[in-house]
Amino acid sequence: SLLVVLGIFSWLPPIDGRQQLTELVFFVAILHSTVIYMNFENTENKILNLFLVIVNIISGFCVFYTSKVDGLNPLIQMFVWLIFLLSLPVVIMLSPDLKTRLFAVIFSLEAIYSLLSLSYESLFLFTLSLFIMVWIKDETRSVSVINPEITMSTRSREETSNSDVLSFIRFFFLVFYSFFGTGNIASLNSFDPGSIRCFVAVFNPFLMGGLLLIKVLIPIFVFGVVYAYIVQTNKTKPELVQALLQLFSDFLTLHFFHLVQDSGSWLDIGSSLSHFIIVEGTSLFLALLL
Repeated sequence: SLLVVLGIFSWLPPIDGRQQLTELVFFVAILHSTVIYMNFENTENKILNLFLVIVNIISGFCVFYTSKVDGLNPLIQMFVWLIFLLSLPVVIMLSPDLKTRLFAVIFSLEAIYSLLSLSYESLFLFTLSLFIMVWIKDETRSVSVINPEITMSTRSREETSNSDVLSFIRFFFLVFYSFFGTGNIASLNSFDPGSIRCFVAVFNPFLMGGLLLIKVLIPIFVFGVVYAYIVQTNKTKPELVQALLQLFSDFLTLHFFHLVQDSGSWLDIGSSLSHFIIVEGTSLFLALLL
């Protein structure tokens, strides 16, 4: 069912600032907080739970409040920058184990993403996070289902199973879908400063462009962190991951390089070049991340 919901987002109009739904952003922030409370309810680290709940609610409120008033409140701006700069380091320090740290990083990135949201993209990342929780359980459980007699330490020295290759294919597809799922091509080409109105009150093209780039990379970073956890849990060989990444990256690079046009309208030429550059940039980012 989550896959069906995710498929709907690719049919929605691209996010370009002309239609803003900050009420939806605030509502999704409340949903984030509810999921966080349910996920960490039985854990002993209540401070981490409370911190993530408060951070997500404040993020949604800051976006909603800023859209309803003229100008940028200095107190709102201070809270926004504190969440943007300190939420990740704080949750990493407060997380007692690897799995708790993984979910804490995902929820803190959701708060940062909410600060940069204007419309349904916050709901898109929320749906992705729910899918990620199911995906983690499925991928970490598939090893014992395939051959329960093989332990994790033994499996790292055994022949690579098909589940490792399938896991990477799912990851590779989800990374590119997370980029194109909210129409990021249109968002980049028709950049609206409304998405960063909580951060700056004056025009600053370099800061605005950097914040927009971070917004685009957050879903990719989330999947990269999750897949790194799956690789470590399943004891997948790092050489296999790098080889598969190189194989699929080279295939996409050659494919989109063949589609690059040097004739026709400027829109066709620019679109073909953009697709080639995006594939190259995403592949490089994944190589650095993994």
